[in-house]
Amino acid sequence: MLKMWSLKLVAVMLLAGLSQGCMVKAQDYRTLKDQNADLAAMAQGLQSEAANKRAENERLQAQYLSVSAALDEKNSELESMKLTGGAPPELAKIWKKLEELAGTRNDTMSWDTENHKLLVKVEFDLGSAAVKPTGKASLKDVASALKDLSSSYRIYVDGHTDNLPIVNPETLKKYPNNWALAAARAIAASGVLREFGVSSKLMINRSFGEYYPVGTNSTDQGRQKNRRVEISVVPANTAFSPTAMLKPESATAQE
Repeated sequence: MLKMWSLKLVAVMLLAGLSQGCMVKAQDYRTLKDQNADLAAMAQGLQSEAANKRAENERLQAQYLSVSAALDEKNSELESMKLTGGAPPELAKIWKKLEELAGTRNDTMSWDTENHKLLVKVEFDLGSAAVKPTGKASLKDVASALKDLSSSYRIYVDGHTDNLPIVNPETLKKYPNNWALAAARAIAASGVLREFGVSSKLMINRSFGEYYPVGTNSTDQGRQKNRRVEISVVPANTAFSPTAMLKPESATAQE
């Protein structure tokens, strides 16, 4: 009888243990399930946040590319303005044409980079304002670059001479001094430009006589340099000085 009772007691204890074990496992399951749900929600939140970050990154990247392109354009514009002294696009284009022309005709032209001027070697005989064929050919090329210039700009055509006094009586009847001769040379050069399509309304003729040489007047070669025409294109409201006028007198004398 006692043995039977003992067996029953053991059976009850086993059942109680099993029941308690099942209860523990069920509780653990619910805990894990809740934790899993929390992690899933967290993962979904992070995924949504990551998607938002990607969209924001793409927006910022597009904005960066746009700003970068604008910066490159402005830098290019700034460099161009540095090279052209801040000139308007039309004027900068004309200057570029004249500079390129001087590069292809360096036997008769040179480009003053600092002052944006074309110095044209229009040869004249002593005491003469007649443009020689070589000078006419040079001026024809210059006219091709200037004939479409708008009325917002002016073309200065400046005549210069060497310092030899005019002594020929016949020449003196036409040109009483070098200043008058230089004026005639400027007018003659302008006439050639007009002949090849440059508007007379845009041209301003000036005479500087013998007073602003670019070479020494002590040699034939230097005097030939001084018998010249300077051509410059500037905005209509700009006063312009000849290249040699901008140099110290001592520096000019040494050339």
